[in-house]
Amino acid sequence: MIKFCLFIIVATMIFLSPLFAMTSKRVEADKITESSILDGDSTAIVEGCGNRPIVGFTYCRQMEGEAAEKAIIFVAPPSKCKADHCAFLKVWNSHGELVFGSGFANGQTRMAVAWASLLHCDDITNCNFKIEDRGFWTFNLEVFWLDKEGNERNSLAQGDILLRVFRSGYVPLENVREDPNFVWKWLDNGYIYRMTSGLRAYVGTE
Repeated sequence: MIKFCLFIIVATMIFLSPLFAMTSKRVEADKITESSILDGDSTAIVEGCGNRPIVGFTYCRQMEGEAAEKAIIFVAPPSKCKADHCAFLKVWNSHGELVFGSGFANGQTRMAVAWASLLHCDDITNCNFKIEDRGFWTFNLEVFWLDKEGNERNSLAQGDILLRVFRSGYVPLENVREDPNFVWKWLDNGYIYRMTSGLRAYVGTE
C-alpha cells in the first residue's frame, strides 16, 4: 500500500512538473506602462567603454584612428516566450542607419557586440574609429514574454550610446588630476575642478 501511494505521488509530480515549469515562465504585467519607450523614458541597459552597466545610456570617448577592438554589451531579461528567441536587439548609427540586428540566444542575458561590427568595417581586424563615427547611436531592445494567463506579449525599450571621437593628437585630461596646462583650479562642494584655457577639464573629489 505504501509503495502504491509513493508511486501515485511520484507520477503526479512528473505529470505536473511541466505545468509548474510553464507557470514559472509567466510574469506579472507592469501596472504603470506597457513599454517604457511609450512613456518617453530610456531604460535599455548597456555596458561598455569602461563604464559599469547603466540604464538608458553610456558614454564612449575614442581617439581618431584608435582600433575598434572593444565591445559594447547589451543586457536583456531572462524572459520566456513561445519562440526560440525572446529578446531582440537593433542598433542605429549616428546617421540613422540600421547597422546591427540580432536575437539573444535562449537564456542569454548579455550580448557583446564589437565596435568593428557596428562600424561595418571591411576588415574587422583593421578597423579604426573615424571622426564621422561620433554622435548618438540609438538601440532598441524588444522583449517577448508570457503574462499570468499565458498570453505572449512584447515590450520595447530604448537606449543611447554617445560616441565622442576626438582628433588624433588631442590629449584629454578628464582623468588627469595635475597638468601644467591647467590655468584654473578651484574647490566647490567637495569637488576639485581643473580647466585649461582651451577648456579641457578635470573633476575629482578632495
